[in-house]
Amino acid sequence: MIKSFITLAFLICISVNAYSQEPFPCDDSFYQVFTNQGQLITYDLASNTFVTAPNNAGDPLNAFGYRVVDDFAYGVLQDTNLARLGSDGTVVDLGAITGFPGGPTASGDFGNGGLLCLIPNTGFNTIYAVNVDTVSVENTISIAGANFFVSDIAFNPVDGLFYGVTQVADVIGTEVPAALLIAIDIGAGTFEIIGSTGLSQDVVFGSMYADASGRVYGSDRVSSNFYVFDTETGHATALGETVDGSPIDGFFCSANSGPFGLAIPTLSQWGLIAMAGILGIVGFMVIRRRKATA
Repeated sequence: MIKSFITLAFLICISVNAYSQEPFPCDDSFYQVFTNQGQLITYDLASNTFVTAPNNAGDPLNAFGYRVVDDFAYGVLQDTNLARLGSDGTVVDLGAITGFPGGPTASGDFGNGGLLCLIPNTGFNTIYAVNVDTVSVENTISIAGANFFVSDIAFNPVDGLFYGVTQVADVIGTEVPAALLIAIDIGAGTFEIIGSTGLSQDVVFGSMYADASGRVYGSDRVSSNFYVFDTETGHATALGETVDGSPIDGFFCSANSGPFGLAIPTLSQWGLIAMAGILGIVGFMVIRRRKATA
């Protein structure tokens, strides 16, 4: 009897330990995963430094998103299964995703509804919204006219859109000399071409991020440059340098306002700010002139 109890307790301890993981801190760190071997690194933009997690999954991982509810990252393991990733680099295999077709999947992130939205590489016209608690597809979304490919997506909590950078030249039917920033509205089942990033089509943005201020970032593994995008024009501005070479995926806690705090004004917002300043100066001069002539 005692021996059976000890055996049962031992098995319970093993089970608990197998699912014991360290959650991520919801801070301004950018996380990247080497997709071939599942190695997690933390990128600090301010210091332009990296920290490698002590554990290595050793298996292909991709399409990860940060779940704010529990501060873990979820994505695809070996093209078919759902995986939960902890800040220490440990991975828990949650099993095959019911209703998911499987196959190579590079793009994924959590949306407003708390579902992990996955886009298989075989076709961008269908998005699978996965409930990570039930490990099953809860909804499928068709994107009308989608004829492009992106290596990752990031959900912007400010406007409710997913962003990615396309590598396909004929997304609008004509040759485009630069990669394009694209926004996807899964509620409407549509996409919008925001504009040219100003970067060549050789870029591969396998890591996309968005913060609570509405900024959208991306890491290009070809040039190893880290960029922030203007979500009104698509223009990319280099901020730092990250890892290159190996395929990578990325995720960020979208509840954090990011390393810059308050949002950076867009070009049109700068125009409004400038106009308000000019009107303020003109108004001040008019009032001063009236006082002088009174």
